[in-house]
Order: sequence, then structure tokens, then C-alpha cells
Amino acid sequence: SILNDSNILIVSGHGLINNSVPLEIYNHSSSTFQQLTPYHSRLRNLEGHSVTPIGTTGNHLIFGGFNGSSYFGVGLIYDGTELTAAGTLNITSLETMNDITGRAHHQATYISQINAILITGGNNGTHALFDCYLYDPVNRTFTPTASMGMPRSFHKAILLSNGSVLIIGGAVGMSSNQPITPTNSVEIYNPITHTFTNAPLMNVARYRHQATLVEDEIFVSGGIGSDGRTLS
Repeated sequence: SILNDSNILIVSGHGLINNSVPLEIYNHSSSTFQQLTPYHSRLRNLEGHSVTPIGTTGNHLIFGGFNGSSYFGVGLIYDGTELTAAGTLNITSLETMNDITGRAHHQATYISQINAILITGGNNGTHALFDCYLYDPVNRTFTPTASMGMPRSFHKAILLSNGSVLIIGGAVGMSSNQPITPTNSVEIYNPITHTFTNAPLMNVARYRHQATLVEDEIFVSGGIGSDGRTLS
């Protein structure tokens, strides 16, 4: 996630040794990485989480994720302007989502028109999720919004110029009872009416793909297809 000083925050991830991956900041000026000390235990060994800048405030919402044993439905607020000399992250608050399923491999998108972060889908290790929530950084609350038309994880969410959010592809199912199946489904979230509507289908079903907005076009590339192979 890009910080206000143009440095880049890297929060945990899936490592090669006991899944223990430190936090790091990439210093744009010196082209170096600085290892950080996690302030909260839930930042250790975390994967499938999201790190989303909250507008231009300098704060970031670190939400959800899986630590090898538990899926989390909580968020941490990190003030990116206050990294200590000892390399410790300053966490300003812990936001708890009561009665909401912990999840990983979701998407979290900041929408400036409503000053909120849209959290879509993900999975809880058993199945993909279709429920969605809005995080209000002023009141520090999570509230349910409309659910997607279908459950999905490993999808992509792209903020459009009109404030809508395009939800692209993803995987349905996460277990032997629900095998991972990619979808070519696309939906659009309207932040004014708080509704999802269907958009034209992609030509190829995929998950774990990338999507980038360039001017008025969205380029979708790679991912894993219906046959389990990596797409070019």
C-alpha cells in the first residue's frame, strides 16, 4: 500500500518458513527496505488480508486475513505518518466486526464519494462469501450493504471514475464439497443506491487474476482458469 510520503507498506504475507513474514516499508528515496515490528499479534503470519488507504488521511485499514489457524473479521487502523524510530507500527485503533464471518482473499475499496471502504466477498476456508460491508472511518463502524449476486473470493474490485466499483471474476467454493470454480461473472456496485447489478460477462472465467484501470478501459490479465491452469 502506498503511503503519503510515496513509500510502500508491505504487510505480512505467505512466507516459506513457518509462514512468518515480517512487515516492511520500501523507501522510495533510498531504494531500500526497512523491516518493521508488528504492533499487534494479528499482523503476524497473516495472508489474504487487505491494506487500504483511507483517502488522503494517511491512515490505512488493514482488514481480515488468515494466520494459519483463524480467519479474522476485524480491522486495524495504521497511521502511516507515525513510524517509530525502532521500526514499530503505530496502531491507532482496533475495529471489531461483531457477528460477521472472518474472511480472507476479499477486496477492500475506498470510495471517496461516500468516504467509506467497500469490503466484498472473500472466503472463510469453507466456502466463498457474498456478503459485503461498508467501513465508515469517521464513526469507525462497519455496516452491512447489499450482497453480491454470487459468492466469490480471489476476485478483483476496481474503482471506476464515476465512483462505482466493478467486481470482476473470482472463485466460487473452497472445499471438497464446493470445489474451487472460477467465474466470468462481473458486477457493478452503486455507492449511491447501495446495490449490485450485473455487467457483461468476461470471455474467460478466472480467479487470482489482475485488473487495472487505464483511462476508460480495464485490462484483465492472468489468473487461473477452469482447467486449473495459469492463464497467459
